[in-house]
Parts: sequence; C-alpha cells; structure tokens
Amino acid sequence: MRLRGAVVLVVFASACGPTAPGTDGGSGGGGAATGGGSGSDAGFDAGTPDAGTADAGAPDAGRDCTPAVLDLDTPFSTTAPPFVPRAGQQTPTALWGNVAGPRPTNAAWQNFVVGPGQNRVDFLPYQLKALPEGLAVALATPVNTANAIDVPDLKQLVFSSLQAFSGRALDAFDPLSVTMRWRAPGGTMTAPMVFGMPYVTVDYVGLRPFLLPGAFTLSSVNGQTNPGVAMGTRFQVVLSDGSTWLLYASTSLTFDWNRGGLTARAAFTGTLRAASLRRPADASLLDAHAATVPRSGRLELSVSCDVATLRFVYSSTGPGPLLLTALPHHLGRLVMPALVDLEYPTLTGTLRAVEGNTWTMALPLTQLDWTAPRPLAPAYVAEVKTALVADVASMPTSVPGDAYFGGKALARLGRLALIADELDEPALAAAVRTRLGPLVGAWLDGTNANPLVYDTTWGGIVTTGSLASPGAEFGAGHYNDHHFHWGYHLYAAAAMARNDPAFAAAHRAGLRAMVRDIANPSASDPHFPRHRAMDFFRGHAWAAGLSEFADGQNQESSSEAVNAWYGMHLVGLVLGDRRMSDLGRVLLTLEIDAAQAYWQMANASPHYGYPFKARHVVGILFQTRAFFGTFFAAGAQYVYGIQMLPFTPVSETLLSRSWVTDSWPDMSLAAMNATPGWRGFLSMTHGVIDRSAAWSEVNALTGWDDGNSKTNALWWVASRPGP
Repeated sequence: MRLRGAVVLVVFASACGPTAPGTDGGSGGGGAATGGGSGSDAGFDAGTPDAGTADAGAPDAGRDCTPAVLDLDTPFSTTAPPFVPRAGQQTPTALWGNVAGPRPTNAAWQNFVVGPGQNRVDFLPYQLKALPEGLAVALATPVNTANAIDVPDLKQLVFSSLQAFSGRALDAFDPLSVTMRWRAPGGTMTAPMVFGMPYVTVDYVGLRPFLLPGAFTLSSVNGQTNPGVAMGTRFQVVLSDGSTWLLYASTSLTFDWNRGGLTARAAFTGTLRAASLRRPADASLLDAHAATVPRSGRLELSVSCDVATLRFVYSSTGPGPLLLTALPHHLGRLVMPALVDLEYPTLTGTLRAVEGNTWTMALPLTQLDWTAPRPLAPAYVAEVKTALVADVASMPTSVPGDAYFGGKALARLGRLALIADELDEPALAAAVRTRLGPLVGAWLDGTNANPLVYDTTWGGIVTTGSLASPGAEFGAGHYNDHHFHWGYHLYAAAAMARNDPAFAAAHRAGLRAMVRDIANPSASDPHFPRHRAMDFFRGHAWAAGLSEFADGQNQESSSEAVNAWYGMHLVGLVLGDRRMSDLGRVLLTLEIDAAQAYWQMANASPHYGYPFKARHVVGILFQTRAFFGTFFAAGAQYVYGIQMLPFTPVSETLLSRSWVTDSWPDMSLAAMNATPGWRGFLSMTHGVIDRSAAWSEVNALTGWDDGNSKTNALWWVASRPGP
C-alpha cells in the first residue's frame, strides 16, 4: 500500500511575533505570499465576527507582515516521543492492507477498515460501503424529525465482479481521498473515492463487471423495460425505487441484464462510473465530465499575515476540467469558484458542483492569543479581582489522573494565571504558576500517577490506564477524543510557559509530542499519523477514534475541538515555533467555520430544515446523522453546554451572536433544569447578547464546572462588549 499524495502545506507566515524555530523541528527560509480574495456568500456565519465583537482576522495595515516560508511537509519532529513505548491492544486487521504504523485513527473513511469494515462512509453526496461482495452505493435523502436528521441506510447499486472476490484492503489514502482494492482470481477491482465526487468510480483489471441493484430491482436499462442486452459506453438505469443512474464505461461494454443486475459478457480492463441523475437537465453536464476521473488530492496552504489561503489540488485522469461538489462552508470561502448548475441535498446542506482541479479558499485567521480583545469593563474589575483572590486561595494540590478531567483541572488553573496576568496581578499569577508547573510537568514527564505512554501499534500517545482498558477515559485508548483531551493540557502548559521560558525549554519534547499526536502535518513523521483528527474536506475534526458507528465518524463537542487548535496555537507561541502556531490558527478557523455552519443553528441558517432546526443546536454530528443529544447525559442544558465549554478568549470568535440571539429563549429554559456548573456555561453565553443580565446570573451561581471558575465566568462577562 502507498501513502498517496504527500501533503504540501507551505506556510507564508507573518513576521509578527516570535519566529525562533524549535530545536527538534526545522523551519524554512523566506518567500513570497500568495494572496486571498473574498469568497462567495454561502449565507452562513462562518467565523466572521458579528458587529460589536473583536476583529478576528482582518490584517492590520500597521503591522509588519513580511512573509517567511515554513515548509509544513517537514515534521515538527522526527524524534521518538519522550514516553515509554508500549504495544497497543487492538490489532489492525487485514483490511488495513500494507499500511504500517503510524496509522490513522480518526479518518473519515475508517468504517472501511475497523471491525468487519462493512459500515458506510459518506463521501458527499454518496454513502458507500466496502463490502466483501463489492462497493455498495447509495444516494439517500435525509429524513428530518424533531430530534435528529438521519440519512437512511440504503444499498442502491453494488459494483462487483462475476469472479468472486477473495479479499479487499486499503490501497491508498490522502487528506482528500481513499482507495480500496478488491482481489479476485485473474484480476482486481479498485475504487478511488474522493470526497465530494458526483460519480462513483471503479477500475477493473481482467474481471467481468457485475452490477447489482442492491435492495431493489432493475426497472429499465436505456429505456427498455424488458430484460435483454445493452451495449455501449453510456447506460441509463432506473431502479424499482424510482432512482435513475447513469453508467459510463471507458470502452464499450456489452451487458446482459435482468431484474437482478447487469453482467458483462467479457473480461474488462477499464473504468466504470455511476452518477445519480436527479434531474433530467443534469444529464448533459454529467455526460460532459464523465471521462475526467479524480484520483487523489493534496493540500497547499499559505499564510500571509492574518489571512490563510488553503488549496485543494486534485489529481485526475482524462480530458477537461474535473467536476466535484462543495459543501456550504467551502462556498463561503472559495475564491472565484467555477460553479455549475448541479446540486445534491445532504445532511448538512446543499452541495454545489465546482469545475476545476484546484479549489482556493481564503481564511481569515484570529489575532486573539492570551487575553480578551478589549479591557474589562471598569465597573466589574474589582469583583473579578476578589473572585481571583478567593480562587487562588482554594487551588487544589492535585488533579485527577484521567486525561480528560485532569486536563480540565489543569486548564482551569491556567485560566487563573492568565487572568491574573491580564489584571496585572503578578503575585497572584506567580502563586498559580507555582502550583500549576509541577502538575503540568508531571504529565509531560510521564511521572504522574497515570503516566503517558507511546502506543507503538497505532502511533500515538495514550495514558497507561487507557491502554490497559481502552474503554476507560472516554475511549482514549482507542483514540477517541484525543484532541479534546490534549487541548486542555496544551492550553495549561502554554499558560504556564508564557512567563517561564525555562518551563517551555524543559518540556519541549513532551509538548511537541502532544501536538504531533493530534496535528502532525507530515507523512514523514515516523511516530505519528498525519492529521489524526482534522477532516480537511468536512472542515472539522472527528472524535470517535477506532470505534465502529453505523452512522460513520462523529464529533460531539465542537467547542473542545476549537480549544485543541487554540491550545496548539499558544504552544507554538511559547515554543517559538511560528509554523506550529500558524497551523493551529488555520485549524482553528476551519473548526469555527464548521461549528457555526453545522452545529450552531441560527434562524437564518439554510443548512438544516424544520422541525429539527427548531432545536437550534446539534449535539452530535455524525457523517449521516445530526442529533440533538449527547453521549453522556440527557437534557438540553448538556446539548448546548457541550458546544460552549471551555470559555477562553477565542470563545468570542466561536459563539455567533446571531446564534445566541435566536437560541437564547431555549437556552434560558434549559438553564432552569441545569446544575450550577452547566447553568454557568449558559449564563456566560448570555453575555454575548446581554452583559448586564449575564453578570447577575453568574453572580447568583453557587457552583462551577470542574474546568471553570467564578473568576473565569466573571472575567468572560466583564470582557463582553456592553451594555
């Protein structure tokens, strides 16, 4: 198996701020930036600040934005992680093919290779299954209900072979595609699958194609309703469910067909493609692009000052421009897209077709780092300081050994230190860091009660406890939620190291290893997979790890994913690694775009319909399901709150004012049933639209979430724009 399409992530980074390279990951020389343009208006709040909030990305003409080149195809480090190596418990099956560790553990296509490998993957618009008998294809219409939108699990076409397959395995993958290969006596069937493809493609070598109508029957082929013979390079097939499909062959084929399928009369070496024909008018467009086949994709990224330019560059075979489809968040950022009149409804909005082998997207990057974007309201400062004194006096002497809850406790202390910095209280800041340093250091040194180890089977960092019991710590031993967990640890470490360069130097290797675990950009890192969490096509992370879900990969807490990339950005700053910092900012922008498009449902959002849209928030987004609920508790307070926590300066960019305005009536009702800790998150969010009311609500609380504090809650409200 080959690792296909090396990611070319080249950053033209601003010269603003620290630029010193890290000692174990090189940085490049100078170069010229490529500019971005304004994207089309996709009708959603995609990270651009609402009126009255901080400027989260527009370049400042007064800053020095001389670009410098940083090659992100080079690993952050190639050294072994500073943790004891251990073999993982779950053994990769033969479905993984020849891929050796480090292995992806949150890839969008992972249902092809985890467990029996027979669950579906949504390639937008098609849902595909890599089954023993072949590649199953469906284009199912989402079903909207009060608590969920579900894409039905259908099987409409199956690409197979008259010769029985002896096995299948992963053949190649990159950030935008995956290829599976089926073996049979005398030949192979290979399926290159690119996200956003309006055609499903298979390549046959020496086999007789056999196409089955899945759970249905064939009603007609080329307009003929009586079974018989069909010849040529283009076939129009109607199934008993009423769907119409166009089949394209690279060379002429002769099929014998009946209600149960089409069987080629002879062995075939060539390409066979299928496209759903939703409207008769689409046929001419699909015909015109049928011979151009996407094979793989790579990423190109540049950053000039505070605007990133992200490119999807696709490799294809055949003549003419490539035809792919874009999600709503792409359309909001694409620079001069070549849109054509072809659309598909999906779970998360309407796909629009785009011509061309390169997509260029402009992404404004946050300028927020350590502090609020404005001074605290003077009338509130004294109470914030009083709360800070009390919280510092009651700091714990230890934190939980669980990676998630331990991380939250550390990040809570990190917030106290940074708020003390912001309030110019050096003695309080020093007191917090004196307590925080040894606690964070024990995790990074592997000397805490549940030390980190390096999993040599999959290529990742896990705790000793989660490796021994993969279901523990929210499935961390199976790589569930890693970016959530390490985001808290990275944030706490950055807060510690901000005023302590010696701490950053002493723990550089551990911090780099944590970042590499969730966001290694390079296929050349021998110890970690590339982009463990981020799905660049979807524009957000996945969190399910190696777990099987019939609805595909999923992510619950969009806000904790945002926190991961924010923590990475800050760690890049304290390590003097602009490359790491800028990649963190890019991932942060992508995650916020997706959160505002696909988790936060304002009244004007066009991506979800009623009645589900009336819920205003998605609790868990699967590939084929949007659900108003959580994995851990029932109640609207949890569904809302898990999309808000933790509150830090970057929460300002995440929490859309329009969404909070439209959702507040429901949030306020949810708050009535919430414990003080969860009510705190809802009250803090109220501050986005009503600072005064939120201040009263927060002051009335009698308890706090384990990752929050009275100081942080008051700081958040006091730093909101008035009134």
